[in-house]
Amino acid sequence: MEHQLEQIREQTIPENFINEKETRALALVVFICCVSFFLTSSILIFWFLIIEFALRVFTNIKYTPVKLLNNFVLPLLKIRPGLIPIAPKKLAATLGMIFCICILTAQYLNNITMTNIFVGCMTFFSFLEFSISFCVATIIYNTVVKWQKTK
Repeated sequence: MEHQLEQIREQTIPENFINEKETRALALVVFICCVSFFLTSSILIFWFLIIEFALRVFTNIKYTPVKLLNNFVLPLLKIRPGLIPIAPKKLAATLGMIFCICILTAQYLNNITMTNIFVGCMTFFSFLEFSISFCVATIIYNTVVKWQKTK
């Protein structure tokens, strides 16, 4: 019965909205990946995140690895969806992808300091998102939209 209710909820989410709990879960995954990088120095972590973010930026987000994991985990935890606009989260995914590209570039150029700065920033931003639902990309998006309206 609960599975059927989850399917109905999933089908009723409009295309221009996303479940906020899923975005916070992605932020938790990003945070864990960043901390794992500091512990292991494995750049494979950021190749995974680039794939995740690229799928989120260039597709409709339905078939990303973290989304598929969320489809399994969130119903088990009985977490109800909270809908938010998708446009700011697409910007957040774009910025996440850019950060991952910068991290990999700095790593391949053997610039440890820049790598650590980018990973530290990404760790901090993802921590803010998953812990208190404060998304810097959403603030940037809202500021740009307000600026364009006044122009």
